[in-house]
Amino acid sequence: MSTFTIITVWNKPELFSEFQQELKRQQGVAYTLLGVDNSQNRYLGAREAFLSQMDQVQTEFVVFMHQDIRFQDENALHDLMASAEALEDLGIAGVAGCPEGKDWILYSDIVHGKQALPAGKPVGGSMPVQTVDECLFLMRTDLARKYPFSRRGGWHMYAVEQCLRLRRAGYQNYVISARIWHLSKGGSLEQSYLRTLEELIGEFGADTDYLNTTVKQWATNGRKAALYRVYYLHKMKLKGFLQRHLQWPKD
Repeated sequence: MSTFTIITVWNKPELFSEFQQELKRQQGVAYTLLGVDNSQNRYLGAREAFLSQMDQVQTEFVVFMHQDIRFQDENALHDLMASAEALEDLGIAGVAGCPEGKDWILYSDIVHGKQALPAGKPVGGSMPVQTVDECLFLMRTDLARKYPFSRRGGWHMYAVEQCLRLRRAGYQNYVISARIWHLSKGGSLEQSYLRTLEELIGEFGADTDYLNTTVKQWATNGRKAALYRVYYLHKMKLKGFLQRHLQWPKD
């Protein structure tokens, strides 16, 4: 098996320490861990944080993981990487993803949230998808250098953006089976997510009628689709206001 580099942006020391201990118990893998300390908000977005580390990556693969990823057994990481190495025309591989098309389906073998519930429909191997989730995804390092992260700010849709770029360049994105627990349930649709969404639809919307992400499907073309996204943005603004001022519970 090839060696690989893991890049993780962290802001909670205890959570990151637990993540490091999880990695240490993984068997049959040789990796380098690059932890990016953002506890003081040095970086304004994930893309910037990842780019700051890419010069240090000397391995065939680079893996981007959230600090709250946990493994269900000691061979989980080995088997995940073995599956990724076998993929042809690989653009991005992730552990949760959505195929292209009008029907929105989330495929994933991982569990997530405090109750460790299934995140999606079973994968049982690997399958082509349009986009993958940000919680864990990987690329070949030479491809990551050829198609580096953009300078777009924020903490949302950076894996989605890379998937769309690699798809446009003729590569195939995949979701692969993984025995992983993502402690967070994810699915944030805050205002900054929706602003990034508009930027990506402006750049890639002509490539597809539907942008399928692991949190929601978005139609990309036509007045109705644009009006819906405006409505959704204002809905999230109102929700945020109520949560801040009226103590509404957060999702």
